[in-house]
Amino acid sequence: MAETKGLSEREQEILALVANGASNKDIARELVISINTVKVHLRNIYGKLGISSRSAATLYAVREGIVSPNGENGNSYLENKEYIPGEGGSIRGFLHLLWSKPKQRMVILVSLIIVLGLLGFGFIWGWKIIAENRANANREQVSNVEVELNRWHELAEMITPRDGLAAVSYENKIYAIGGEASDGVIGITEVFDPETNEWSRVANKPIPVSEISAAIVGGKIYVPGGKQKDGIPTNIMEVYYPQENIWKTSSPLPIPLSAYALVSFEGRLLVFGGWDGEKYRNDVYEYNPSLDRWTKRTSMPHPRGYHGAAVVNGKVYVVGGYDGDAYLADTDIYSPDAELRDEDPWKTAEMMPQPRAKFGVLSIADVIYVFGGEGMGGDMLPPLRYFPQDNSWKEFKAPDESYSEKFGLALLGTNIYLIGGMDQANKLSSMVSSYEAVYVVRVPIYVRDGGQ
Repeated sequence: MAETKGLSEREQEILALVANGASNKDIARELVISINTVKVHLRNIYGKLGISSRSAATLYAVREGIVSPNGENGNSYLENKEYIPGEGGSIRGFLHLLWSKPKQRMVILVSLIIVLGLLGFGFIWGWKIIAENRANANREQVSNVEVELNRWHELAEMITPRDGLAAVSYENKIYAIGGEASDGVIGITEVFDPETNEWSRVANKPIPVSEISAAIVGGKIYVPGGKQKDGIPTNIMEVYYPQENIWKTSSPLPIPLSAYALVSFEGRLLVFGGWDGEKYRNDVYEYNPSLDRWTKRTSMPHPRGYHGAAVVNGKVYVVGGYDGDAYLADTDIYSPDAELRDEDPWKTAEMMPQPRAKFGVLSIADVIYVFGGEGMGGDMLPPLRYFPQDNSWKEFKAPDESYSEKFGLALLGTNIYLIGGMDQANKLSSMVSSYEAVYVVRVPIYVRDGGQ
């Protein structure tokens, strides 16, 4: 019997729908109630269960048996049939044969008993196997969800809530640069130390900008372009020197850009697309720090902004974004080696399950991770993993719904850090979470004395 902890029938219905992945809009449509009513019921459910997220509600519903992890009902029914006498083996014809010929009657009855016994045994045995498989599947799913959720950790909040910031790691610290705060576009730079779980401030970026990215080359943090306080993109590139805590300027971008995608690749920078103040671009630019020079490369297949890029095995994967008319799910692969051979450097790969923009993306251990973003319909978008080896996207669990869009994303060791951004309530956030991309399960080993 499922433990409901005082939930009403309506609350149990809503909990089951949440556990099956329904959004607030889906629930309102299914139960013919308003979205505000759904939100009220969800607050009551969270309060009664002592939880604070849809993921926790799903985990509770699966663990308590309120829903099946496979979404199966398992109901069956029997159909009543009316048998009409006649030839060809009807029920009444069979009974007439059974009782009209005594010699055959015993053989038929014994055979019938054996057959029914075998059928009954098979049914019981089969039902036992099905029940065990369902129980094992339930335990496995609950265990997988718990393991996935255990990878997430909440950390000390950033000093300044903001979105549109750049985040990057250097020497075991994470730098949060610029963005847009409650009083407008800022140049504030803050540093997080995971060992002490504390934030501190360093020299502000001289030119405040938002909708930016940052990359490390040669121990320096490069921040090209960005949207200024007047909403117009700039082409100025500023460089932060962590050891000296100073900012300097380098050669500017060939054109003003914001909302671009940026990667560091073999000691150089690659900038893809972005917004130039009038339209979304498909340009690709390469920056050589040793020469302080930009070079135009082969353009992307189509223009986009608010997209992401990540490097895996010598190739750059450019995903998602917005082209001015629609959200994109495209995954395009850029090969710098093919560019050097004067070959077409662009190929396409499997699209993301949902079109999205303003998300975070990075790669670790030859896997690409995508978090958050804005998409069609306004529903929360699940985090994704992309596996280049088999060209496939897969969803995974996130513990809360705070991270929506335009947050900072940085990799430090095997941990991915999500910083600030705009939350689901369209409020600037200062929250910081880490996700263990490589999750280690430690198994104790016992050795007997004497080496036995």
